[in-house]
Amino acid sequence: LRSTYRLRAGQQRLAIEDEVSNPSSEPAELELLYHINFGPPLLAPGTRVEAAIQRLAPRDRHSAQDVASWQDYGPPQPGSREFAHFAALRGDASGRTRVLLTAADGQQGVSLQFNLHQLPCFTLWKSQLAPDDGYVTGLEPGINFPNVRDFENSRGRVATLEPGQSRRFTMTLEVHPDAVSVGQAREDVIQLRRGAAPIIERQPHADWSP
Repeated sequence: LRSTYRLRAGQQRLAIEDEVSNPSSEPAELELLYHINFGPPLLAPGTRVEAAIQRLAPRDRHSAQDVASWQDYGPPQPGSREFAHFAALRGDASGRTRVLLTAADGQQGVSLQFNLHQLPCFTLWKSQLAPDDGYVTGLEPGINFPNVRDFENSRGRVATLEPGQSRRFTMTLEVHPDAVSVGQAREDVIQLRRGAAPIIERQPHADWSP
């Protein structure tokens, strides 16, 4: 793995470029999911996540309890279990998509842009434990969902890198320091939806969860 980070003075964004290569003389399997985690003070009761959802389903039966509130974060609940939701997102003609995390007052946020041709699977992870134990959320694009390898392999989501082959992955993290910037990012997400209603599954999706 070779990682490159690019920042430009005066801009509120970080560009990430990863290249995964197989230096072996034998083919190698590849699974890849990025854990991009955010906590307080941005994450708090009332924080909301927005994305151009094409289809979303809970990871398991426990997470199905959170489907109605998948976009929202409630108060800390000591001893609670995590929720996770799997999703297919919509993108523009080039495959670019954006996921936005907005503070409760709408005055600040952060967004993640990535390419669905490179990272077609998206996982939203939510832990609402007490802050000392991990009040945190994960925006997690990947080439696969976080399941056991055999299941992901059976669904064609485990890649193979031939000897000397590489795959490239790019993402951009952008900070939104005010309501205007948050509004611009939200409008981008709305445009990426293209007016299509998301499909929200109430139970785990058979092709996404074992």
